[in-house]
Amino acid sequence: MPKYSKSKSSQVQGFLVYTVYMNPPRYSSFLFFFALFLLPYQIASSPVFNVEDLPVETILIEKVEEPNTILFLGDIMLGRYVEKKMEQYGDEYSFQKIQSFLASSAYVVANLEGPIPVIHVPTPSQKFQFSFKARVAPLLSRMNISALSLANNHGDDWGKDGWLNTKKVLNSSSIKTFGYSQTTIDDIYEISIDGKTVVVFGINMVVDRWDSEKAIEVTKQVRALHPEAYLIAFLHWGNEYTHNQNKYQIDFAHSLIDNGVSAVLGTHPHVIQGIEVYKEKLIFYSLGNFIFDQYFSQDVQDGYVVKMKNINNQIIFELIPYVSEVSQPKVADEVNKKRILEYLADISSEALRDTIRKGIIETIKYNSN
Repeated sequence: MPKYSKSKSSQVQGFLVYTVYMNPPRYSSFLFFFALFLLPYQIASSPVFNVEDLPVETILIEKVEEPNTILFLGDIMLGRYVEKKMEQYGDEYSFQKIQSFLASSAYVVANLEGPIPVIHVPTPSQKFQFSFKARVAPLLSRMNISALSLANNHGDDWGKDGWLNTKKVLNSSSIKTFGYSQTTIDDIYEISIDGKTVVVFGINMVVDRWDSEKAIEVTKQVRALHPEAYLIAFLHWGNEYTHNQNKYQIDFAHSLIDNGVSAVLGTHPHVIQGIEVYKEKLIFYSLGNFIFDQYFSQDVQDGYVVKMKNINNQIIFELIPYVSEVSQPKVADEVNKKRILEYLADISSEALRDTIRKGIIETIKYNSN
């Protein structure tokens, strides 16, 4: 454990660092230099104290990996009003209350709801041609994001050049990408958890000319290339602000499983939708918003993360609810956790309701996929 000198000056300095962190736009210049002024006195003093004595916000979060886990998140939108909050309070604004949780897993996969074009143009309020700054790429990497789906209805808001630049910028920050808005698949994300290969591919149904036959054909091709993998289809689909999955979602999800998919996870509706079990395979119809600038109801600020684990050749899904406030998601406290899981259970397959309320869904042990 690192040791630090303890004195009144060090205590004051720790408080000042804490204050700068919590109020950067207001106090940063004056307090930062005042804290530096106290530094020599801190170093010179002799007693020591542990890093735990510092305010929690001053501790640099280290990644603590659970090597056999993957987190799946919903939609991340870092433009429009979220961008203004980042400019006001710092790039990490939206992740301040969730960063340590994201750092706990080996892999984190989400849907990036918009492009990083070559020339960034801020998105005005109530407009829908999203644009993100290039510096969100290293930010997302620092937040332990491993891979992002670009298979959504905003991926080409700035055309194919914008999509290509998004891939380039994210890849340069060691973030993998998969999917495209106008096609069913571009590429895949492949990882291994405890010796089990997991392949994730993206499909976007929110397009003018949806081609389900092509999507199924692609699914067959991916399965043929990865016959032993646990194959996850990451979908962008459904009706916005509706908790009930529609017939097209249900029929297509069943077709995906009939053609080799091991599990389906969905985004886009901005609210959570139910979980279904079909042929012993799970369909998570919508995880809800993860980071977005929608505050008009509690529904659009509730969501859940799916933590996938491989334990003794058994895939286990842990459901972790969160509540967002002004684009800042935070793992739900016990009251909100119970509330969200109870509602999720009510809108899900009856066979799953008891286990959803407990926040854990166990699948059958696998032999192949």
